[in-house]
Order: sequence, then structure tokens, then C-alpha cells
Amino acid sequence: MKFINIILLSLSLLVVACSAKTEEKPTVAPKKVAVESPVEFNADSAYNYVKAQVNFGPRVPGTQGHTRCAQYLVDELKRCGVDTVIEQKTTVTAFNGDKLPINNIMGQVNKDAMSRVLLLAHWDTRPWADAEEDKSKHNTPIPGANDGGSGVGVLLEIARCLQIKRPTIGVDILFVDAEDYGTSFGAENTWCLGTQYWVNNMPYKQGRVPQYGILLDMVGGIDAKFHREYLSQYLAPSVVDKVWGMASALEYGNVFANQIGGSIVDDHMYINQVGIPCIDIIESQNPQTGSFNPTWHTLDDNMSNIDRKSLKAVGQTVLNVIYNEKQEKYMSINRIQDEIIDEFVDIEDWMDRYAYIIDLGNALPAIDEKFKTPQYIIEGCQSRVWLNAELNEEGKIIYTADSDAIIVKGIISLLIQVLSNHTPQEILDADLYFIDKIGLSEHLSPTRSNGLVAMVKQMKVYAFAFKAKMEA
Repeated sequence: MKFINIILLSLSLLVVACSAKTEEKPTVAPKKVAVESPVEFNADSAYNYVKAQVNFGPRVPGTQGHTRCAQYLVDELKRCGVDTVIEQKTTVTAFNGDKLPINNIMGQVNKDAMSRVLLLAHWDTRPWADAEEDKSKHNTPIPGANDGGSGVGVLLEIARCLQIKRPTIGVDILFVDAEDYGTSFGAENTWCLGTQYWVNNMPYKQGRVPQYGILLDMVGGIDAKFHREYLSQYLAPSVVDKVWGMASALEYGNVFANQIGGSIVDDHMYINQVGIPCIDIIESQNPQTGSFNPTWHTLDDNMSNIDRKSLKAVGQTVLNVIYNEKQEKYMSINRIQDEIIDEFVDIEDWMDRYAYIIDLGNALPAIDEKFKTPQYIIEGCQSRVWLNAELNEEGKIIYTADSDAIIVKGIISLLIQVLSNHTPQEILDADLYFIDKIGLSEHLSPTRSNGLVAMVKQMKVYAFAFKAKMEA
């Protein structure tokens, strides 16, 4: 990573930033949050995880230390009991033409959960100690205890803690590669090569993309203080507030400074560009340097300069953020649509898709016979379709339906799956894009397509009527 002048941000980043909330100053005081701490973060364990990485030597892509450390990370994630480990191996080209064999490694906890959080850190180390005063040392790889080891050590300890008590949400722990192979005198995109590859090849099904991300970088420095990194505050202010609020509640306000810090080229830039709000917890205003920790890109980035207290403050804060998140009780309409799209993607043949739609129709709960009267028939459908709607105590509409045509029954079942159990306003605002995405419109006859339009229209008519009644 390196510092950047905010005026020189790339156009692509500015496009993202323009749609985000901005704040000229941090909040006056972090919002107090309820604290649930079911598991204690063990700073000694995190320290040992950092030490284990350093013992492999520099973890520069293409070296023996890099290969051995990759296997260690995979083995540790499995030992910690994550549901699955995904390795993303490829070769990238560095700014100087070097071909780098990289490996992004991700462990998933509660891999099927819809609500997810991404935690990430880079695990590679700088191949050059180019911040050393002695220029003869510039081509020596750094040990990378803080810059590379500390974030990974904290995340491995978090992975261990999450097996003691599972969170209610899904957690993705991502170790990205080739973050530190960039040039300080070139373009921003010479850095974070592993993350740039990852965002273009994200291993997510639709509907399971994380709600936000937290990047840990250089979080183990002696007496480290973490300011609100500028881009994080600019692009993901609500996530910054969430984390800094938790730190304040845990009485780590002296570690998480409630002030804006520097603007950093780091992995979170690219995570934000694909629509996942992501922040960077990084020491960016060290009192000795005015920027990064004094050991940054030097041979002093070793275990003697790792502070257990810094690891503890960051680790416990992030762990508590995870435990205080709650799984969604109800999926949003768009999440349900994404789930349906994902299901249909796995069924390539349209005859098989028709069979699946028929199965959905057969599984549709029976409508009460009293609603199978002309009053409840949807006009405009070739087949007979009966639709009823009721408003429950939570102010959400529950639809029931039936049809004398099995394909149509499957189609109305899909619509009920998407729209039922939502508020009238949510239903009225819904853009039912899944219909086109799964190819349903183009594979229906004109009369059936008109019937589909009529079904959607009637469901929204009910929503409009209930909304008017609630507002009367």
C-alpha cells in the first residue's frame, strides 16, 4: 500500500465515490452500541499466528516461503473449522514485468447464510526494503511481521473464535496475495494485484455477496492508533461508524481515534469498486512519521515490533462487530429474486426448467376453497387463476393462489415466493427483473405472457389497496 493524494484518485474510483455519502469531518462521537462478547479474543494466540508466518521467511510470490505459508494458511483455516476453503490460483504480471504465481485463499463460515461480512488482509510481503535509509538494503525482502503478518494473524484468531461460538451471519475470511508488489512511483493499479483479480472472479452466487467488508492492514504496531482512513470514511461511512462505535463501547477509543486519517491505496479500494462497502483499519498517522508505522517497508518489520495490545484491540473490536450482526429475518425482494436466478442458472435445458416450474406449482400450498370463486379470478389469464391477499399483524401481505393449469400454477408460485411477506410499499416498488433474467418471458406463449402481466398487476393492485387502507 501507499499514500495517495485524494485529488489524483483514478476516475473509476471517483465514479464510485460520487454515489457515496461524504462527510467533511468524522462524527462528533461514535454511536454507542450494545456489546455482545461471547468469546474472548486471545492476543497471545494472534501473536503466535503472526510469528508462524514470519518463521517461513519473506512471503514473496514465487518463493519457497510463500508456497509453504500458503499451505499453512489453508491448513489453519481447516483446523479452525471453517465450512469450506477456496483457493484462487493464477499468475499476474507486476509493473516490472515479473510473472507472479499468486494464491487468494478464502475460508467461509456459515457458507449458506444470506447475510455475510467479508474480512480480509494481504498475506504476501514486500520484496524490497525500499524505505531503508541504507540504499544497499533496498533489494532485501522485508520480514513482514506487521505489513502482511499482523492482519492475517488477527483473522486466523477470529476464525478460531468463530468455531467456539458460531455467529448468526456468514463470515468470509479472505487472504489476498500480491498486495505489496507495487511501485511507489507508478500507477495505483500496480498494487493489490491479488484483490484486483479477486473482484473480477468473486466466488459468490447471486444473493450471497457480503453486505460490507473490513480490511486489516498493519494492525500490530507498537502503541498503534487507527484513524478513520479517508477513503473508508468517504466510501463506506456507515461501516466506519459501526466499527469505531464498537471500539468506543469496548473502551478502545484511545486506539481507534475519532479523526480522519490518510488516504491509502489498499485492497479496500477495489472491493468498494464492485459495490461492497469496505473500510481499511490501518495505522496511517503514526506520530513519529506522520504516516505509516516506522517499520513500514524496512527490515525492522519483525516480531520485536509487534504489540499484543494492538492485536487485541483490533481483534476484539472486529470480533464483536461480527457477533452483534443479526441474520436477516426476512429476505428482501431482490435477494429472493437473486436466489431464484441462481437456481435457474444451474438448470440449462428449458425442458428441465419447465419441469422445475411444474414442481413449484405442485408444491404450492392449497388455497382455501372459499377463495376459488369468480371474485378472486385474475382477469386476462388464459387459464383460471385465483388469487387472495391478506395483511398480517406485521403489516405484510400474504398471498395465496391456485390455477387449473399446472405451468401457470408454477408461475404464480414464483411470484408469491418473491412478493409474499413484504409490505405494500415494498411490493409496489419492486422491479421484478428475475422474470427476464431466467428467460421466462421469451419462453412463454403470447397469451401466457399476457397472463403473467395480469398476475403481477393484480398482486400490485392488492398492495395499492392495502397501502391506501393503512394510510387512511
